[in-house]
Amino acid sequence: MKVEVLTLCDYAVAVPGGKLTIVGTFDRLALPKLPHQQPSFYLVAKVRFDITEAGEKRLQFTFTDPDGKQIAALPEMKVPVKLREEDYTAAMQVVLRINGLPLSQAGDHSVNLVIDGTREASVSLTIQIAKPKAG
Repeated sequence: MKVEVLTLCDYAVAVPGGKLTIVGTFDRLALPKLPHQQPSFYLVAKVRFDITEAGEKRLQFTFTDPDGKQIAALPEMKVPVKLREEDYTAAMQVVLRINGLPLSQAGDHSVNLVIDGTREASVSLTIQIAKPKAG
C-alpha cells in the first residue's frame, strides 16, 4: 500500500476514470482568534494497493491537536479494494468535505489517515493567530 496523496484544500472533485481535481491546497491557517470552527474545506486522499492487498479496508481520518489529543474523527468507512485479474494495482480516491472543524489551540495539528487500525500517513495543519493589519 502506498499513500500517493493526502492534502487539505479549498475544493476537490474525483471523476470516473481516476482523475482528481484539487484546488487551493493548504497546510496553514491564520485565524482571527481561538477557539474557532473552521468552515468548509476538503480532505483528499489517494491510496494505491497491489494485488496482494485486495479485500475490504477500514478507512478513517482523525484530527489531532499539537498535544496529540484527538479533536475530531470522521466515521470509519469500509471500502472494498477490487482488482481485475489483469491489473497489478488499484487506486482508491477519497474526497471529503469537512464542515466546522473545532480548533482551540495554535500550533501544528495533524490530519491522519488510518487504514485497518494503522496510521498510514499524516499531514500537518499549522494554526496561527493572524496579526492585525497596520493602518
